[in-house]
Amino acid sequence: MADENKNTALSPGHLLSEERVRRIPPSSTVRNYRSDQKVKIKVYNSKIRIATWNVRSLYMAGKLANVETEMRRMQIDILGMSEVRWPGSGKQATNNGVIYYSGGTDTFHQYGTAILVSKDIDRSVMEFIPFNDRVMLLKLQTTHRTLNIIQVYAPTNDKSDAEVEDFYSTLEEAMKLTKKGEINMVMGDFNAKIGSGRENDVVGEYGLGTRNARGDKLIQFCIESNLFIANTFFKQHPRRLYTWKSPADKKGRIIRNQIDFILVGQELKKYVQSVKTYPGTDVNSDHNPVVMDFRMRRFKKIAKTQPTPRINTRKLRIPEVHTQVSSRIECEMTKIQNEKQLDIMETWNRIKTSITLIQENDIGHLETNVKKEWMTPEILELMNERRTHKANPALYAELNKRIRRKCRDAKEQ
Repeated sequence: MADENKNTALSPGHLLSEERVRRIPPSSTVRNYRSDQKVKIKVYNSKIRIATWNVRSLYMAGKLANVETEMRRMQIDILGMSEVRWPGSGKQATNNGVIYYSGGTDTFHQYGTAILVSKDIDRSVMEFIPFNDRVMLLKLQTTHRTLNIIQVYAPTNDKSDAEVEDFYSTLEEAMKLTKKGEINMVMGDFNAKIGSGRENDVVGEYGLGTRNARGDKLIQFCIESNLFIANTFFKQHPRRLYTWKSPADKKGRIIRNQIDFILVGQELKKYVQSVKTYPGTDVNSDHNPVVMDFRMRRFKKIAKTQPTPRINTRKLRIPEVHTQVSSRIECEMTKIQNEKQLDIMETWNRIKTSITLIQENDIGHLETNVKKEWMTPEILELMNERRTHKANPALYAELNKRIRRKCRDAKEQ
């Protein structure tokens, strides 16, 4: 193999380039194996492009370089890969970035997952957890919270249901290492057909094909994990929706399916800007990469505005004020009636101006945000008297009415 993967971690204590790679079963406490890490991926008002691709083996000369070229051409920041077929698990520097891979221990070079990141993104990696040759987790620091990317390669249709159950069991273990509020994504080749047609908040209107039993299983996982299938929420030409082309596909007999997906936390739906496939790419694979543009936005703080002054209508209860205001209004209305040259709008503006001036000058506004002490010794004395008559319901009720009336009058003064 031209791209040698010399570094492998075979146990929890095995050092890999002076960094720890934890093997399953993972412990309940996740340690940051790069405690000096300070670089954070900018996710606010800055687009990050994340993709998943079944590359159909990196175990051949020049394949990794080919993938990196396509990754750079599509301006992908983080590329998850399925079916890489590398043995062991570890981290390796590439020409333009760093690859984290999780494979098996057999000699058949089957399955395997990997995540390829640029050198800048690698500085934000917090932890790499290889579960097995079908599931891996990469944790990265962002300016929001931790970005958890789980890359998967699900069993194909010829595999038993028991193997599928084992896969989802491991996937659930990986999900337990994520937290609510973090940026959680699960992506890869699920070998499942979701089909067209909306399904609650999990599946959008733009799926492809007909759903199968494995598709039902995937949807159930999404519901339980509070995820949505991002590919299906963006209207695209069918050419930008399919992710796999059958070897039997030919003119007049098109066999193309959507089996690779990017799953994202429901609360992040508004930050996913676009998801589509790129059928023009080429790494000698029958799959197309699924590419997602992700960008978070900070909500603008709305400046607090001063409350609109409220007219102190309570003053109108004072007979003298009521008479004075009524007289002023009548006088102003008479003046306006005598001005015969005014049209309807001018008349309305004069009335509005006159009423506003009377409100401000003769009535005034309520004081806002000013707490005044209105409790009086008389009310406190009545409360004390009421307490001594709890055994006399009639007298207690009469005193309670007096207290409420006194409180109302005191607050209005």
